[in-house]
Amino acid sequence: GTSLKRVFAGGEPLAPHVAARFASLLPQVSLIHGYGPTEATVDAAFYVLDPGRDRDRLRIPIGKPVPGARLYVLDAHLAVQPCGVAGELYIAGAGVARGYLNRPALTEERFL
Repeated sequence: GTSLKRVFAGGEPLAPHVAARFASLLPQVSLIHGYGPTEATVDAAFYVLDPGRDRDRLRIPIGKPVPGARLYVLDAHLAVQPCGVAGELYIAGAGVARGYLNRPALTEERFL
């Protein structure tokens, strides 16, 4: 794999031990963690791992929004939370689905 430059990992949270193992085996290759729930048609966020900085993390961040997406952490009243305050993640933008096909109750529950 000398021509390998980047590896994209997505679909599930990236376990820190997996990221550490990857970095030990392929230190010259960038590992990019993609995050996107079912309601987003593609990854909504990404995080480029840095083996030195991320070696001792307990969790790998989901990172920054992909182009065309916006990420918000909201409280129970849908107010935007400041950085570092817990809340629910809301995703907006072109990559968000319109709802679940033939599932109006689930669509109402999951989409604003």
